[in-house]
Amino acid sequence: MGALIMQDLATIVAASAELAPLPQAYLRLRELLACPAANMDEVARVISADPGLTARLLRLANSPWFGCRARVETIHHAVHLLGTSEIHRLALAGAAISAVNRLGTGSDMRLFWRLSVHCAVLTRGIAARHLPAHTETAFVAGLLHAIGHLPLHQGFPEQMQDLRAAANAAGKPLFVLERAHFGFDYASVGAALLEHWQLPARLCAAVGGHLSPTTATTALLDASIVHIASVLALGAQWRAGEADTVPDIEPVALQTAGLVEDDIEALLRDADAGLLEALALIAPQARAGLSAPAGAAA
Repeated sequence: MGALIMQDLATIVAASAELAPLPQAYLRLRELLACPAANMDEVARVISADPGLTARLLRLANSPWFGCRARVETIHHAVHLLGTSEIHRLALAGAAISAVNRLGTGSDMRLFWRLSVHCAVLTRGIAARHLPAHTETAFVAGLLHAIGHLPLHQGFPEQMQDLRAAANAAGKPLFVLERAHFGFDYASVGAALLEHWQLPARLCAAVGGHLSPTTATTALLDASIVHIASVLALGAQWRAGEADTVPDIEPVALQTAGLVEDDIEALLRDADAGLLEALALIAPQARAGLSAPAGAAA
């Protein structure tokens, strides 16, 4: 049974990776930046060869979420001003956004992006308390935490619709029914997809472990931060009269992240203040009908 489950997971991931590969410009950039003596002018040329990646990187570089204080006008300017580590994080975020949009065909991407961006904003806010130098990396982990939903909805649309209905009827989180039906959940699919893309191990571990951070064998802090943020983002979407399928925050995650219950209200308030701006940057289509960050159904 276990081998069959892993085979099914590998099949799902392979099909998704074929449909939505990371941009070639990002893959070439990653190769260049792996060399300690990377030529910055060559890095700029590689990024500039992909107009879509160029546009996304410049938008991110000039945003409050990723950018620097000086305005970045060109890729050449960005590369020399920000340095290789920051450029890689920006390019990774841009490549991931592009791949997610291709992968989301047939899914309700407005709902997906609202949840994902809200989680990313919350993740960044929590990470700022412990890992101020890694807040952008945490932002990407939050942004991609739910990516595993997309391959499942794409490969098994009717089954996923039935599972969602069953989860609502039972008042249980969807991932509980995914595990019972498939033998794995969306977090496992997401982590496997990111591993297939050869994204950083820490990012993969945070996505794969965020549902149950107590079982995370690596990146416990990262998984705990994404866990807290994802639960809060789901809770913000819940409305009175709907089935409560939002899981509880695991106490060990709060302890690991150094948070107490009184911190939650401030985190949500800060995230609300930046959500519309982050959506405008990453997924402007998801802002439609959303006049207040926590006030519209998702």
